[in-house]
Amino acid sequence: MISAVVLGSGLWGLDRVLAHRIEQRIEQRISCLSALRSQTGAGRISADVGRGPVIPDLLVGELDRVHLQGEDLFADGVAVSLDADLTGVRSTGSAGSSRLSTTGGAATLTVPLTALAERLSRTGEGARAGRAAVLSRHGDSLAVSGQGLLGAVTVLVDLRLRDGTLVFSPASVLVAGQQLPARTARDLLGGDERTGAGRLLQERTFDLPDLPDGSRWEAVGLTQTGLELRVALDAGPLPIGSGDGRNLCT
Repeated sequence: MISAVVLGSGLWGLDRVLAHRIEQRIEQRISCLSALRSQTGAGRISADVGRGPVIPDLLVGELDRVHLQGEDLFADGVAVSLDADLTGVRSTGSAGSSRLSTTGGAATLTVPLTALAERLSRTGEGARAGRAAVLSRHGDSLAVSGQGLLGAVTVLVDLRLRDGTLVFSPASVLVAGQQLPARTARDLLGGDERTGAGRLLQERTFDLPDLPDGSRWEAVGLTQTGLELRVALDAGPLPIGSGDGRNLCT
C-alpha cells in the first residue's frame, strides 16, 4: 500500500515536472510572435497545459489543450492582452528546428479603450474623427464622445470587420438629451468633415495588422473597458511568423 502511494506520488511529481518543461518550451516558441512584442520588456505570454496528467498525452504525441495568456503586449503599436486556447498541439521536426502544430484554436486580443483612443488620436483617421474624442461602452455599441455645435455629442457606433479592416459605423447620436438616428443627425447637424459633429458622424475604417497564414480575423466585440478582436486558428502549423511569411523563431 505504502509502495503504491509512493509510486503514485513519484509519477505525479514527474508528470508536473514534464508539464512545466512543456509549458516553458511552448512559451519560448510563442515568444517569437512578431505581432505581439513587448515594447518595455515586461510583456510575457504564458502557457498552461492544465492540471490534468500530461504523460498520457505525451504517449500519443499530442496535448489535448493548451491555454495561452499574455499581458503588456503590443500589436502594431497598440497595447493588447492575449487569451487563447489551442487544441491538439504537437511538436514536429528536430529539436533545433521544431514547429508547433494544432488541430485548431481561437485567440482574443483585447485593446483597452483608453489605448485605442490614444492610438486613433495619433493617426490621420483619428485626427479626422476628432482628436478630443473619448471612447466608452454604451450597451452593445461603442460610444464616441466629442464636441459639436450644440455642445457635447455622443455617437453610438456599430463595429464590424470587413476585409482586414475594423469599421466604425455611426448608428445613432445622443445630443441635447435626445437620441437620433445617425442619418437624421447628419441632416440636422451637418455632415461636413470640417466640423466636429461632421467628423464624428462619418463611417471610418482602420486597417488591422496582417495575420500570418493559418489565422484570420473572425469577430469584434466590446467589454466594459476594452475592444475585443477574435482570431480563428486553422488546423496546421501554429502561425508564429511575421505575417509576411517569415518565420522569426528559427
